[in-house]
Amino acid sequence: MNNNSTELQPINFIDVLNCINEKIIEIPTLGGRSKIKINKKDNSIVIMNSSKKSLLIDKLHWEKVMRRMDSLQQIERGKTSRYAIGKKEYNWKKCQNKIFSPYAPAIVKYLTCNKLK
Repeated sequence: MNNNSTELQPINFIDVLNCINEKIIEIPTLGGRSKIKINKKDNSIVIMNSSKKSLLIDKLHWEKVMRRMDSLQQIERGKTSRYAIGKKEYNWKKCQNKIFSPYAPAIVKYLTCNKLK
């Protein structure tokens, strides 16, 4: 199974924290055209995008994105636009952060393909 056909399933926040540590790792974004850096800080996930902007994702934010993922059909889960605000019917109207929310499914994809085997 290649990365493009990876089935994405919501992952528990604590499981994610247990898979990453304070060491920064670079992973592809959901669309694969860019990279983000992630690491753990206390009880949050630190995400830095290619523009060098950072955000802490806490359990509440993570769980909102995972509920969104769970509400989507499998074929939709790997599409960045499903996790961002927009004018299309498939966009997420209740998106908490239009820049960083799509990075949570990228972390799920990375962990599914690399760490949780």
